[in-house]
Amino acid sequence: MLERQNIQTRGFHNVYDEDGNAIGFQLCFRSTYYKGVWLSQVRVGDLIVDGEVFSREDQTWIINDVEYTPDEMEKLGTIHWHILDVATIVVKKPGGLSQGYHDVTVNFGTVSSYGPARFAPQPKDKSEWDKPFPIEVFSMLAVREYHNRMIIV
Repeated sequence: MLERQNIQTRGFHNVYDEDGNAIGFQLCFRSTYYKGVWLSQVRVGDLIVDGEVFSREDQTWIINDVEYTPDEMEKLGTIHWHILDVATIVVKKPGGLSQGYHDVTVNFGTVSSYGPARFAPQPKDKSEWDKPFPIEVFSMLAVREYHNRMIIV
């Protein structure tokens, strides 16, 4: 069952390599858009834990059991992230996080197209029919900060 918060408290823990060394941490995040989104609509920003900033280059996202970098996600218009599917964000941090409470902020956004497309003027004669036909679509980028206070035990 999903929690109300976008940053889920379940799944927040350190990540270890095969030798038992903490190499980072992970947390779970649910989609913010009521219809779900195509991965190409997702815009990943910084993730902040207790004031320490982790850039998008430090993050990988696992959606539907497949791991993606934020750059890869922006190029995938055929993979859908459903509203009820939780993504796991894995963050590189040697040594992981200490036990105790942590303030977590995820900067996340989606791009959505709204409104009708605006088309270029109709060609005046057949000689202009072979020219590219530009279409402008109004799109909106909604970016927010999502906060949660969580604990690693």
